[in-house]
Amino acid sequence: MNPAMKNAPRAVLFDVGNTLLMLDHATIVATVGDGLTHAHLERAEPAMWHTLNDRLMQQAQGGERVQVLRLILTSLLALADLPDPEPAIQRLVLENRRLSLWRRVNDPARDVVAELRQRGYRIGIISNADGKLAELLRLTGWLDAFEAIFDSALLGAEKPAVEIFERAAQAMGLHPSDALYVGDLPAIDIVGAANAGMRPVLYDSHQVFAHEADSLAQTLNAPVARITRMADLLSLLD
Repeated sequence: MNPAMKNAPRAVLFDVGNTLLMLDHATIVATVGDGLTHAHLERAEPAMWHTLNDRLMQQAQGGERVQVLRLILTSLLALADLPDPEPAIQRLVLENRRLSLWRRVNDPARDVVAELRQRGYRIGIISNADGKLAELLRLTGWLDAFEAIFDSALLGAEKPAVEIFERAAQAMGLHPSDALYVGDLPAIDIVGAANAGMRPVLYDSHQVFAHEADSLAQTLNAPVARITRMADLLSLLD
């Protein structure tokens, strides 16, 4: 057990997008057509996530509300040689509405969740979503892995508001401090979980948030664990 975790957690709760389900590059490339490649997306993603987090931090401090999907799509298409990206963005928005663009299963995460269940941890999800999260998890073969799923659109509260974390803990019969929360965006996942009293774990698969993890640990006056591989979550709990 990591020394920062004074008492063993009883539950591990997860974000979904960019944590359990990743952007489906194949669908994005096929929807956009000529001018976009997998290589473009792989190069664009790390900087895109960093930019998104910065904008979300600014929003939390009273800045302009972020149009998250548009920012993501605009950033992802920026490296492609598209004379006018707007038609491609609109096609992707429609495809995301039909079935989330986050539909590529993070296979290492599936293995980790299975191991956590084997070890006796209670497993759940807290995600900013569109009300159709359970169906997406069913279609991607994830649904049966989770005891509880908290979809922001159905709860009427979204991260980083402490309400969504507190309501999730209450519904599962947990104190917030009984739970680890694993998510990928410092501005909403780490800030929200820590403020609610959960123990935050930053899943930094693109390795762009080392500074943010250290800074938030000081700002929040709480430990912020950072992992770059999902398997590291098991080591954190050992």
